[in-house]
Amino acid sequence: MERKIKNRKKILWLILLAILWEIIGYFEWVHPLVFPKFSTVLIRLVLGIKDGTLLIQGLHSLTIVLIGLSIGCLIGLLMACLDYFSSPLQALF
Repeated sequence: MERKIKNRKKILWLILLAILWEIIGYFEWVHPLVFPKFSTVLIRLVLGIKDGTLLIQGLHSLTIVLIGLSIGCLIGLLMACLDYFSSPLQALF
């Protein structure tokens, strides 16, 4: 019973957040390019899923993230190797 009450509270908060989001977007208190209406986001989400563009754009974004992660790992590995091998070299001189 207590779990149902917690779930209902969570759902209520999400509904209130969506209503607040829609109000802020409707009155354009923030520029629509930065903060579009909730209904606009839902419509675009459904259309993106239907025509497949959401999947394509999602995969493109994931590719960019993985490329950035790989570059960061390579830089970190290079720095670790330089740190590891610089100590013995400094001891020689």
